Amino acid sequence: MLLLDKAIKSSKQIYSRIYLNSYQMRSVKSHITIIAIALLGLQSCRKLGLCHDAQLSNKVAYSGPELRTDGYYYADLPTRQTVMIFYNNGVVMLPGGTDSTGAAALVQSFIDDKTSGYGKVRYGWGVFFVKGAELTFENWPPTFMGCSPLEQTTGQIVNDTTFTLTKQITKNNKGKTERELTLNETYHFRPLTIKPDSTNEIVGE
Repeated sequence: MLLLDKAIKSSKQIYSRIYLNSYQMRSVKSHITIIAIALLGLQSCRKLGLCHDAQLSNKVAYSGPELRTDGYYYADLPTRQTVMIFYNNGVVMLPGGTDSTGAAALVQSFIDDKTSGYGKVRYGWGVFFVKGAELTFENWPPTFMGCSPLEQTTGQIVNDTTFTLTKQITKNNKGKTERELTLNETYHFRPLTIKPDSTNEIVGE
């Protein structure tokens, strides 16, 4: 009888664990389904005209002496290098970050890969402006929401191969500031014989 009682008790414990795991799995699946529906709805908001992206400023061609544009700029941050590429048509390419020594390889990958589809990546492109010693660029940040806010980043130009970003403001589509960050990111220039193509579907060539 003692062995039978132990067997029954063990069976109940196993059944309880199976039921609990099954319930947890159903719960996780339900949450995933809800999140997927929510994201789909948010993505549909733009298509249905229920919300609108914050507007980028119109691009302005740049030919000034303040910054060199025949290469790329990189910043050494604590855990990575980030890259920015300016073009004379007023477009800025934002390839993002890489490991602490990978900026050159990242840029080269965009030069070599003509079919990466990066020209369709919304957060990979923006517009920039130079006014005296002040640099400003605008872009749409990565977002899961259906419609994008606007990031406006400003900094000071030290010389034609160096600038320091000092502030970043996130604005909604009504122009209201939602977030403001203080930055201290210094970018340095590296020349290129050939630059990545600036053709994109976000702000045009």
